[in-house]
Amino acid sequence: MKNITVLLMCLIISISAFSQTDVKVRILPSKIATETEILIPFGEHFIYERYSYFKKVYWLIKQDTLILENNVLKGEKMFVNLDIFNQEYSFCDSKINKIRNSALNHKEWGVTDKISREKIGYDNKEIAEFKRNTSISREIIESTCSDSFFEVMFEWTQKVNEKIDEIYNKKIERKEWIENNPDKIDVSYIVEFLKTFDRNIPDMESFIEIITINPKDLIAEIDKQEYPYLTYWKLDYVSKSDKLSKAINVLESSKLKGKTYRKIKKQLKRNEK
Repeated sequence: MKNITVLLMCLIISISAFSQTDVKVRILPSKIATETEILIPFGEHFIYERYSYFKKVYWLIKQDTLILENNVLKGEKMFVNLDIFNQEYSFCDSKINKIRNSALNHKEWGVTDKISREKIGYDNKEIAEFKRNTSISREIIESTCSDSFFEVMFEWTQKVNEKIDEIYNKKIERKEWIENNPDKIDVSYIVEFLKTFDRNIPDMESFIEIITINPKDLIAEIDKQEYPYLTYWKLDYVSKSDKLSKAINVLESSKLKGKTYRKIKKQLKRNEK
């Protein structure tokens, strides 16, 4: 990952160095999504980028390196007539910054969303709030030349990843605390636990541990939830293990009843197979 980042930074710095002439632009209006083509001088070549603008968001949908032959730009899989590009802007013009920088911003936002879902779950309010509070402003996006904006975006992504790791480590610490303090897993603790219970490995292991320690109060508190099916859905992430088998045995011998009890037991037994 680090090597890829270094290569990308070198490419962007090189583009900036070569792009002393104007960047060429062509806008393709559409009823659904406006598309913008950008040609960036890069030595004897051009960097071709095509962006889609839909619901106030720019997305990079195509990129290629082209070479000019008889006023036609040729790439591996495409040809572009240079004459059809009827607008020119400086490389650091706010219009170019807005397109390229906001596209990168939205891409990295999506990348960190994916990492967050995989490590700490789908509905983690702490990381969502952190991202909102540290998000890069529109003024910075439009005023920062795209070669420099990559570094701004990289620093933001690093901060978000560090926050994800921090939350993940706290979940591991909580799981270990539950294992070491079974006598303290009462109703009040379970209520607080369910507030941040999410679809991730440490939380699944904590859930299984709590079932083994105090199934009655856990089932009762889930039953009180406005949308208990969201908890059932999260249990899809539970992995087969000796502790899972033990938790199922505890449930079956608990003499509990009700829809929530049956749903949770059924889901856990499905994961045991």
